[in-house]
Amino acid sequence: MNHAESLNILKRVLQDTQTLVIVGGQFGDEGKGKFVSLLALPFDWIVRFSGGANAGHTFYVDGVELKTHLIPSGIGQPGKTNVIARGVFFSLSSFIDEFFKITNQLKSVGRKPSQILIDRLCPLFTPYHLLLEAYLEAIKGAEKIGTTGKAIAPLEALRKLRISPVVDDLFSQERLHRAMTELSRALEPIIKELLTMPQGQDFKQPSLSEVCGQYLKEANLLRLLGQDKRVQIIDTSLALWEAYRQGKTILCEGAQAIGLDPYWGTYPFVSAGNSVAAGASLGTGLPPQTCSTSILVFKTVPTRVGAGPFVSEYWERQAAEEFALATPHLFEQGKARSRFLREKLERINNGLASKAEFSQYFQVLGFDRGATTKRGRSTGCLDLQWLRYAIRINGPRWLAFGGLDKYSGLKQIPVVTGYSLDGRVLGPREMPLTRELYRVEPVVTYLPGWNEDIIGARSEEELPTNACVFITWLEQALEVPLLLIGTGPEHDHLIVRT
Repeated sequence: MNHAESLNILKRVLQDTQTLVIVGGQFGDEGKGKFVSLLALPFDWIVRFSGGANAGHTFYVDGVELKTHLIPSGIGQPGKTNVIARGVFFSLSSFIDEFFKITNQLKSVGRKPSQILIDRLCPLFTPYHLLLEAYLEAIKGAEKIGTTGKAIAPLEALRKLRISPVVDDLFSQERLHRAMTELSRALEPIIKELLTMPQGQDFKQPSLSEVCGQYLKEANLLRLLGQDKRVQIIDTSLALWEAYRQGKTILCEGAQAIGLDPYWGTYPFVSAGNSVAAGASLGTGLPPQTCSTSILVFKTVPTRVGAGPFVSEYWERQAAEEFALATPHLFEQGKARSRFLREKLERINNGLASKAEFSQYFQVLGFDRGATTKRGRSTGCLDLQWLRYAIRINGPRWLAFGGLDKYSGLKQIPVVTGYSLDGRVLGPREMPLTRELYRVEPVVTYLPGWNEDIIGARSEEELPTNACVFITWLEQALEVPLLLIGTGPEHDHLIVRT
């Protein structure tokens, strides 16, 4: 089945779906961008409804790899309208850098960015938010969250405290100066204390005039982009409502995942944006009934970075993160990487591998390390107890998962099918408190693997018997249809199921 045939099947499946919400089912990094790049093709409007510059999707346009953090995934497709909705935390400098980088990338293949609408009341990132986050991490000490450093939590917190500058303030020197003055005065005692701490040695107190001057300068760039309607600052909730009433189809792409949602994730080890399907309505302003259809994305080998519980984790978090830093050659194609994977797989199949070796094998196999930090992502095995919880909260109509090819060569596939807490086996959709998750004993089931290389498979007919058995078993265990299955690293390594 080629890409065009897969797309035609998808269009038939989605023909009665006017609005679709895509959310992550684990702890982020599920590969949502790969699925979004395909799912976005039949839709007219592509909307980011939460998160900020701390989240990103990777996708391809005419063979060019695009990485976005704020800009929606429809940016490279002609005729699409892209929306940065009110639930997004907006970094002006990040947006400008990203927009011009993507413009140049698309120019290389003869394309132009499609239109972007930005909500006028998105909270505006400032240097003051960054300093507040640094202070909060410093006072937590060993219990720090391990944030991305994009100040997402301060942006949300200060919005709710009603002292947050918004995008609309950029277009009035008076409003911007007033909002920045209020914010800087509110945080001044905290900033002064931070600068006296060892963790604050790399920071300095921003000059109010310099901050306002820089933002007004960058706002002029937004004005220039707005002259030909490429970028517009408007009430996006009204635009989305009018588009919906006109019958336009709308794809809402979420950021992070349920494990990082401030209400339904592993609090306090979470982000601040709404990462569950219900957040699409809150973030866009569309009524809840218009955002009722969702797809939950997960991957066969879940990963987690930063702090927080991870029941199916193979190895200690910090050791897993440092492993990639110490062995960068294993995360590059070459003989050393191939030999490492071959030797580790042999030990796994012979029952000799330690938990550390399981983690290392899947880290290297999946190139699981941060693109910027180069820290390794800690890996675990597929956790059905967690996914059933994610399904209960999100209520997806379909599931999409990536990484089926990661199981190739394994004699047995470990899957967490339940949790035991203090001697009690939990109900199938029960989820303990964050502090209790550290004491949970996972109930592990082993399923038969396969030897065949399935990278690039585009239909179930191309899969070995045991892979098909695994898919059927997984679908029955989760009680939600599996619509999309990733079978390799490339954007078109996908199976679309009817």
